[in-house]
Amino acid sequence: SIRSSRFSVHVERDAPRKPMRTAPKNLDTEQWFQLISDFVQDQDLLRRWWPACISWRSALRPRSACVAARNLSHESRPVRRHAIDALSALGQHASACAPQVQELLLHEEWWARQAAVETLGGLSRYRPELILQVAKSLQDQDSRVREEALEVLQQVVEHVPFYAGKEILDMLEHDDRCVRQAAVEVSGAAGRASVSFASRVAMYLGHSDGKIRQAAVEAVGLMGQAGGHFAGEVVKCLQDEDRLVRRVAARALGEMREQSIEYASQLASCLEDSHWDVREAAAETLCNLGRQGMQCDEVLQRLEHEEGPVRRVALQVLGSFQLSALRVSAVAKRLTDSDGRVRRVAVQVMGKASEAAVDYVQDLAKCLEDDLWDVQQAAIDALGEIIKTAGPKTQITAAAATRLESESVSVRHAALRVLARTGDQSAPYAAAVASCLAEADPEVCKSALEVLASIGAAVVDYAEDVSSCLEDEDQDIRKAAVKVLAAIGSFSPAAIAEILKGLEDEDWDVRKTALESLSALAPGSSQYAAQASVLLHDPSRWVRCAAVAALAALDGGYAAYIASCLADEAGCVRNAAIEALISLGPQGSLYVEEVRGCCQDEHADVRQTA
Repeated sequence: SIRSSRFSVHVERDAPRKPMRTAPKNLDTEQWFQLISDFVQDQDLLRRWWPACISWRSALRPRSACVAARNLSHESRPVRRHAIDALSALGQHASACAPQVQELLLHEEWWARQAAVETLGGLSRYRPELILQVAKSLQDQDSRVREEALEVLQQVVEHVPFYAGKEILDMLEHDDRCVRQAAVEVSGAAGRASVSFASRVAMYLGHSDGKIRQAAVEAVGLMGQAGGHFAGEVVKCLQDEDRLVRRVAARALGEMREQSIEYASQLASCLEDSHWDVREAAAETLCNLGRQGMQCDEVLQRLEHEEGPVRRVALQVLGSFQLSALRVSAVAKRLTDSDGRVRRVAVQVMGKASEAAVDYVQDLAKCLEDDLWDVQQAAIDALGEIIKTAGPKTQITAAAATRLESESVSVRHAALRVLARTGDQSAPYAAAVASCLAEADPEVCKSALEVLASIGAAVVDYAEDVSSCLEDEDQDIRKAAVKVLAAIGSFSPAAIAEILKGLEDEDWDVRKTALESLSALAPGSSQYAAQASVLLHDPSRWVRCAAVAALAALDGGYAAYIASCLADEAGCVRNAAIEALISLGPQGSLYVEEVRGCCQDEHADVRQTA
């Protein structure tokens, strides 16, 4: 409640608060106007009472609008904000103060001009001719005012051609780049709404000034499919002497979608442009058209171009097409290109072709021996994609296994990464893979362990070699070794004994992996539960979580140990303990009261699980 000597309304301190929805009857029009005038001098009162005051007396609305308009230039931002809201709420009653608002467009402070632009945008619903004044603000020296004007014009874009069309077109010729860009965005939006206005914009495509041609092309591009009627004129700009015009023309054709498909050959010629940004813009447009089903044989011809960048962008475009056997064979020739970037893109395109590239597995495998690491990586990924889709694992496995004898460490590493994706198909080459465990390079050793883990039971004969990795100084190698031993633990008691050594590792992640490995060996491994229970007091909360899960999987007789973890300091451990007790069924139900206490836990996930 508000109690002030300035008001004729007094509210008792203890009286129930009721919103004032109607005006008191004892105030005439002049008194109410004075009341509103007083309000706008106080920011807090304005925030509380302005929306109510302007709706109480219809006779006051025009004069209230004048009060609000004066406060558009108030130094306080909340006051300006509420003045704008008030004028918006007054609707057509505020249109009478439009001249007063327009005067603020010349105010020296940017925030006053910005508020005036926003207000004129709202008043333009009742007086569309005010759009012209908003359009002129696109030339304001302050970017914040220009942005506000642009936002307003985009909301009333259907009226722009009629009330401010000429002014917007004139701005396309403005010397200031920022003003031209604002005019471009408005023209693009207005062109979608008005075909006649779009035609007027298109007339600037042949202007003698390159800046203006660029602005016109960009505006036509922003019209999207509505600008497709002028695709023929935009195509001519692909041969413009100004590279910026050529670049925006290539992108504009991409915005027109299927209406520009017939000009694919002209776009393909831009792949040979002397400027890289034009080539990239043309390639991007051709890629978008290729995803819509377009085929362009002219792109194939650029694969034989003498310049590497041209061959590279041509390959990028082909990657978006549906590749036939003929096109795949043309791409395969680039796998031995003299330019490393071309070879990399060629390998990536072959990976996308997947089934169509099956006949070129040997050629891709040769790329594993490339001097550039990014080409090797692309070959690994490409062969992996072919394995997932086409699936000639035997052929790919044999091709990769032959590279294990390479003198290059990077080649052997790449071959192992390919073998890791073939699963048990690598079993015939387990001996060669196991020999890589003695590599000095830790990355090669880890990749070899990953391959052995994917092979599974066939690695039993190499358990001793794997166990030796548990002594390695690299914790990631020790962790990977534990995973391999887990894969063969069901077939080798010696492997399980080595896993138990991992429970005492100095690295918490290795201990956690060892516990998870023991869980995977359940059921029938209850004799290892005692060793796992020791880790219920591990310093790492993640190890304690793994120990709880392992005990539940190995032996239900340790339910009491698990229940004791309900009082653990870490919420994740308490949550894991509840889930473990759930999995134990009747044995876990003996501790239902302890679980009930967790319903008041500080952690939401623990309460939910409980």
